[in-house]
Amino acid sequence: MSRRRFMGKSNGLLHLWKLDGDLLDAVGGVNGTADGSITYETGKFGKKCAKLVNSANIRVDLDRTLRQYTVQAWVKCLSSVDGSAIIFSRTSNVNSYGFYFDKYDSRNAIALMATENNNGQIGWSWGTYTNWQLYTFTSDGSTLRCYINGVLQSVKFTYGNAYTYLKFIDNTRIGRDTYSSSRNINGYIQQVMIWDKALSQSDIQKYYNNGNGLEI
Repeated sequence: MSRRRFMGKSNGLLHLWKLDGDLLDAVGGVNGTADGSITYETGKFGKKCAKLVNSANIRVDLDRTLRQYTVQAWVKCLSSVDGSAIIFSRTSNVNSYGFYFDKYDSRNAIALMATENNNGQIGWSWGTYTNWQLYTFTSDGSTLRCYINGVLQSVKFTYGNAYTYLKFIDNTRIGRDTYSSSRNINGYIQQVMIWDKALSQSDIQKYYNNGNGLEI
């Protein structure tokens, strides 16, 4: 198992929900609240991870808008996914921000929704998501990027103009769409992290660590 010293906010890290037996935010103090029955099973790093099924999810009361950011999580789904959110916030019925699994052209995709008045969506990658994978999404204020296991993905589709910023509010959810109980990941999630900057690909690959991950 690889280890590294955790640097906290000095490296731009705002929030870290390890989800290895509790819902505590080890950096920002924005602890999660369980919505539904959350159990824990062995995940990455030989540690426990949160199992979110039957619409179970985690509410985090965030209140921030990020112009530059990185959002990252280890996720393993139990079945095919469609419209299932990793971390998601709706500020209104038509303004939505976050990352989720979607269907496009009858194939699985991973997508960013940063929309205002239902305008804006970008999708990357195809494939299945039933193995542990590290999903990372970044914005440097002008360019949006998606990495899976440290590999930069090519854009597959766009709807309208996705905004480069994310807006999180007090009804942000980990593992489910804010307003739709049927749109949850139906699987495992661990080490959800948010930075106030865009990580480089080399930094992301350090967290991936050849599939072994890093215990923070």
